[in-house]
Amino acid sequence: MSCRPASSNACDALVVRLNPGRFHIHAANPLSSLTIAVQDPSAVARARVLLLRTESPGQLTIGGDAAVSEVSVFDVPAADVRSVIRLSAHQSIWNRITFTPTVSGKPLVIRELGFFDSEDGLLRSTRQPFPWIPAQRFYATYVVLVMIAIYALVLAAAWYARAVVRRIGPWVLAALCGSVCILELGTTFSPYWSHDLRSMYGSELVESGANGNLTGNLYLGARLLQGLGATEPPGIVQWHRMPGYGLFCGLAAAIGRTTDIVEIAVTVIVLQVLLYSVSVGVFVAAASRIFAPWIACLLGVLVTLLPKQLNYTQVDSIIAPMALVVAATLFIHLAATRGGERPPFRTFLLVNAAFAFWFLMRNDVLPGWLAVSVILAARRWRYVVVPLLLMMTVGVTWALYKQQYTHEFSPLPTNTGEVLFLSLCEVPGRFPYPCTDVGYFDWVTRISRTDATSRRASDRAVREVVRYWVTYPVHFGFMVISKFRRCVYDESWPGIHTRFNWLYTTGREAGAFLFLLTAVAVAIAVNHERRRSILLGWTLFFNMPLFFVAFESAGRFYSAAGVGAVVAAVPLLFEPGFYEQIARQRRRALVVLACIAALAIGGGWVEYVVRTNDALHYWAPLLDPRASTLAFPRPEPRW
Repeated sequence: MSCRPASSNACDALVVRLNPGRFHIHAANPLSSLTIAVQDPSAVARARVLLLRTESPGQLTIGGDAAVSEVSVFDVPAADVRSVIRLSAHQSIWNRITFTPTVSGKPLVIRELGFFDSEDGLLRSTRQPFPWIPAQRFYATYVVLVMIAIYALVLAAAWYARAVVRRIGPWVLAALCGSVCILELGTTFSPYWSHDLRSMYGSELVESGANGNLTGNLYLGARLLQGLGATEPPGIVQWHRMPGYGLFCGLAAAIGRTTDIVEIAVTVIVLQVLLYSVSVGVFVAAASRIFAPWIACLLGVLVTLLPKQLNYTQVDSIIAPMALVVAATLFIHLAATRGGERPPFRTFLLVNAAFAFWFLMRNDVLPGWLAVSVILAARRWRYVVVPLLLMMTVGVTWALYKQQYTHEFSPLPTNTGEVLFLSLCEVPGRFPYPCTDVGYFDWVTRISRTDATSRRASDRAVREVVRYWVTYPVHFGFMVISKFRRCVYDESWPGIHTRFNWLYTTGREAGAFLFLLTAVAVAIAVNHERRRSILLGWTLFFNMPLFFVAFESAGRFYSAAGVGAVVAAVPLLFEPGFYEQIARQRRRALVVLACIAALAIGGGWVEYVVRTNDALHYWAPLLDPRASTLAFPRPEPRW
């Protein structure tokens, strides 16, 4: 590969193989042209069509090394659109392709360069049943309407043929969930009107390398398959993650028998679709034990249509299935206590096994796990030994593995200080450091004088952030209120919003998440199915609030809370006893409604007052700000 730089910068181009015969090419520096030498004569001999998608229009020149070789020139009139270049049967032997962008001065990116023997399926799918209908209209309108009709039919069958649906409903909904997942991925990442998943990960590999959020675990999976351990890169373990998702990626690499990162990414996404679908089936089967079949199916439909993050190869993508599995085990436990009997120990063990699986993936589950275990133990305190042993088994095993690389014993990820630090600037304010990983590393290295990824550095950062909360109590309250409001109105039900889940897109904007949260809070206050509401809605009380003080990353950690809101609240809305109990306990219900209304309505006013008044925002009545490494310049009073 060679290129003509637009300036004195060196030619630095990276090539990523997307699949056989198709490549992603990224030049980091601005170029006047890029020449690609094709060194496989058999590929040249077979190719009858070139596929091209570039980030800028330009001109493609095809030629050979020989002085007498024929040169063909083709215009690429549009950026970011697939072009098919048909090679003439009389084209002489060629082995060089040169792309010259119309506008230079920016990095040259060829998103797709493919060599094919036919143009079938390159510009239009050959799998669409009715090819005379425009593809986007077919999938975005007609297929969505058909799926809605199928779900309506399933719910009608659950109402009229309860015995039949109780047996086959979980299987049907699992299959429908898989279909919706594939349709959402296929239409959102269609190569015909956007970028397919392989192209997306080709770009991600170039931009993020081996340490990105979406690529780090893929490289770890490849290294596991090679017998190099859970390291990335060699000799370094993940300091900011639990090991479960890396093992999940290792399983994908083993299934695909490959260390190619793009191939592993595709396999991981397929496994995530399967996990989500199976989780829905298990969830519906377990829900049928305590709810009527039509309620169980309704819940299954609603969780199937939730916005999803299955296209991302990061642990957040499988937290919703984890939440469904935990909910399924809670259904089984609740079913065993319906007659007032003491539940068998095996159901308690089953619930804790599901929590342990989540803990293997991400450690934010710990507060909720402990709270739920204490509730389920019901004063049989020896039962609490079970979650403690499972926590120690997972945490200590991971700590011992990491110790050989980090030389310190840390059962949990050592990024607690970072997520608390980054949370400080997720709301408006005059934060004195860059709100990035680099900003954190610079700050914590200076104050701790040690490796920024160590437990010692994290512990020092935690102490400084807690001191900051006490120093500026108004900012702490402002942060909690602001992030709560952002959660319920803007960031609830995170993931890709498609026409399949328009219900959640519209509902979020209308305050549906806050409505469901209110329903659960009222049920607890008036003592209608209080125990069930707390258990099924545990993510709302013991998981979601963690991210009001920790890094939320634009809400991508709220998927478990979205599942909890649906599972805990929707059955309440169809229970006459819920409304009867509200009538009996009006005062309690009104207190809850008043508190929710104060947060929903008054919260915006509080945010405005604090945001526009630095003297109030950074009022320090308790500690001297000068003693903090996160101190703000003292503003002039404005009130």
